[in-house]
Amino acid sequence: MDGMAIVIAVGFIVCFLAYQIMKNHVLSRISKAMQNQNYDLVLDMSEKPLYKRFMGVYTCDLYVLRALLNKGDDAGFKQYLMDTLDKPYPLEKRKEILDIYFYHFIFREDKEWSFKLLEKIRETNDRQYITYNEEAYEVMIEKKTDLLESMIEGIENKKYGGLGLGIAVFMVGMQYKLLNDKENARTYFYNSLSCFHKKSFYYAEAKAYVDQLTEEMNVEALDY
Repeated sequence: MDGMAIVIAVGFIVCFLAYQIMKNHVLSRISKAMQNQNYDLVLDMSEKPLYKRFMGVYTCDLYVLRALLNKGDDAGFKQYLMDTLDKPYPLEKRKEILDIYFYHFIFREDKEWSFKLLEKIRETNDRQYITYNEEAYEVMIEKKTDLLESMIEGIENKKYGGLGLGIAVFMVGMQYKLLNDKENARTYFYNSLSCFHKKSFYYAEAKAYVDQLTEEMNVEALDY
């Protein structure tokens, strides 16, 4: 390798390392601000060109949404959420946002905003994705219990996968709960836990129902 090639290689490595150091620095700063609940600082950072360059516009949008929600700026959060969903992000990125915030509203039984996001879900034209989210809406918002048989059959026939499987199992549990069948409700809520990441709010929601039903039934607690 001649001298010029060595210089170019070293220069490339130095630039790459500098980029990674800067990227880690901005990620560390914004993560620390979020952990410290300094939401105004998070919002300010997310709008800076430097942060958008190193983190990406999409990641900055995720931080803005979380900061607005945690800050309690309900109107600002909802407006930014709809604006973000209207951006030309790839389908999978829009699904990531919908997966979080559709269920944020679903678990709070917010009919208006659950329906707004369900309409956005329908725009994906992903039939399987639409189906299990529509079922969740019907169970949580419309309080339907007539989906039990078809959903259990779908679970057994591997109709659902990934997050959809966890949601389906959870919604079977919810239907049993609506029918006051506490034993089956607790079983399905508990089984849904294996489909969710332990730090996710889906897991927290299912676990809360398991604990509630365990107390109501006055039975031995289950292992987590």
